[in-house]
Amino acid sequence: MTPETNEADRSDEASVSMLERVGNQLSRRTFMGNTAKVGGGLALASAGTGVAAAGGTEGGEDDGGEADDSGDDDNGDDGDGDDGPDVLDILNAALTLERLESALYAGFLDEYDASDIANSDLDVGDAEAVYSELEAYGAQEATHAAVLEYVITVLGGKTVETEEYDFPYSSVTEFIELTAVIEAVGVSAYRGAAPLIDNDGILGPALSIHSVEARHASYIAMLAGEPSAPAAFDPARSLEQVDEIADQFIINERSDIQRFTVTIECVSSATALETSADGDPAEQPVPLSPGAYAVHTDEAPIFADGEPARGNGLEAVAEDGIPATLFGTLDNQEGVGQSGPFAAPAGGPPIMPGQSAEFTIQAQPGDRLSLATMFVPSNDWFYALGGDDGLDLFDGHDPISGDVTAEVGLYDAGTEENQEPGVGEDQVQRQDGPNTGPTEDEPVRLVDNLDQDYDLPDTEDVISVTVEPAGGD
Repeated sequence: MTPETNEADRSDEASVSMLERVGNQLSRRTFMGNTAKVGGGLALASAGTGVAAAGGTEGGEDDGGEADDSGDDDNGDDGDGDDGPDVLDILNAALTLERLESALYAGFLDEYDASDIANSDLDVGDAEAVYSELEAYGAQEATHAAVLEYVITVLGGKTVETEEYDFPYSSVTEFIELTAVIEAVGVSAYRGAAPLIDNDGILGPALSIHSVEARHASYIAMLAGEPSAPAAFDPARSLEQVDEIADQFIINERSDIQRFTVTIECVSSATALETSADGDPAEQPVPLSPGAYAVHTDEAPIFADGEPARGNGLEAVAEDGIPATLFGTLDNQEGVGQSGPFAAPAGGPPIMPGQSAEFTIQAQPGDRLSLATMFVPSNDWFYALGGDDGLDLFDGHDPISGDVTAEVGLYDAGTEENQEPGVGEDQVQRQDGPNTGPTEDEPVRLVDNLDQDYDLPDTEDVISVTVEPAGGD
């Protein structure tokens, strides 16, 4: 197996930390109950997300806490019956702001370079260093958004719709001035949200994002020639105030934009996969893992058929069912307009037979959809939609609709030596930890093209994917 490389940014540690902490709030007892149905302790997300642990504590306690007796409901609120925003409302408000900030930086970095900064009216010194700093901030904002999307999904909620933005700047100077205002809003938004969060597992990570936003705001203010710390105390903004500010930059009327609801269902039976465990015939279900998706225009955003797997996080999905690195990478990838995770139901990974994951996307003619989810009882196999180039979401100008399972293929990532599906000692149900097993230096290719002869269920007997228009924007 090859080590994962993340070209993204300096924010890996922050994203992993947040996912680990939030994961500790989920019920380990439920996860262990689910994995027992598959005949083993699935550790699908133990390293990259912290959502699932192979060895949960008996009684549902974590780190000495009493999570099962907290009285928290599925939305993550404190159950006290008040009318204030619950944790999912707060996380979605933060997600709206992080997406806006991510789009702000991405648009600037796509249009301007370091030479534009050097030739601007700003007195910034080393323009290359400034541009590098802005690249890091953009990557961090994208990571914040991706982490928030995943946490909301894992907690059983639905993320707010992705919007398109129009920012009023036409020069480097105007961009810096606008960004100074928006970053200050970000700081005040987290400052206003913190007292509303009655969940230490969410509050700690939120405060860690707040401190990063404060560093952004201070640096950008300095570039804009403004005081980096204008007052002894930061103001706090309400969720409503933040929404009003964000609405100024959202494009509300786009007739060519179409929303779709994508549903990924595990339709495996309990006997879908026949194995030769201990030399005797045996049968077991085929669960699916949390995964990642991308709406894109460029070709092959996740993998290229016949080429080695990239260091973009696909290996972690195919071998261990961990999507964090992949969707974080896709968020920063050229040609990808929207990306994100899809997770198991609130009980935790994996997506068991009869369970489904759902997400909403926005697209316009010319956009395609790609996704990847692990064929769990394997060393490094994954399902992909539409091959390496993804599925065209439009037939001309008409949005597609219905069951698209026929466009799903089962691929071998080529990163780990294959063992018989369902019984291999280095497969996720039985291995000691993620990213283990003998390395296989092969290209990504369809499992049907392998030399090995395995008795596998048909794709439509394991996974179902539907894409339905959900109204235009």
